[in-house]
Amino acid sequence: MQLAVALRLGLDLVLVLVLAAAAYAALDWPMRSGIMPLTMSVFGLTLGLLNLVLDVRRWRNLGPAFVNVDRGDERDVPDSADASATMESEDLKKGLRYLGWIFAFVVAVYLFGALIGAALFLAAYLRVEGRESWVYSIAGAIAAAVAITILERVLELSLPDPLLSIF
Repeated sequence: MQLAVALRLGLDLVLVLVLAAAAYAALDWPMRSGIMPLTMSVFGLTLGLLNLVLDVRRWRNLGPAFVNVDRGDERDVPDSADASATMESEDLKKGLRYLGWIFAFVVAVYLFGALIGAALFLAAYLRVEGRESWVYSIAGAIAAAVAITILERVLELSLPDPLLSIF
């Protein structure tokens, strides 16, 4: 099994396990605050399971071409081992870069709290990865902060305290 295939199927499986754990944890919450996480995790779990099943079926049917399905052309399989290794290396770098962004989000929320951490993360992500202007990046951060504040108030959520208290 190629590294890219193993990583893709592994990511599918991790997603399913995380969403299943989230759905299970949401069962213990009060109904008013638990309905949204439960609904979203069950919906995500359904899509994650569907994606896992489809990926396994594609992998069995296409073999080495499975890695290239998302690139839009199943027949575009590299002829040489060097081209295949280069493609796998690029995919691995891209995957690790996005895994780093996810880790940065978790760290930002842990250090600064959900409101400020998510806003800072979104501004950085839009500016660096999305190559957006500062205006759009800051507007996105403000929109995220407003959305989190509204959800916190409407659903009466108790967000965890940040490690570094700014305000």
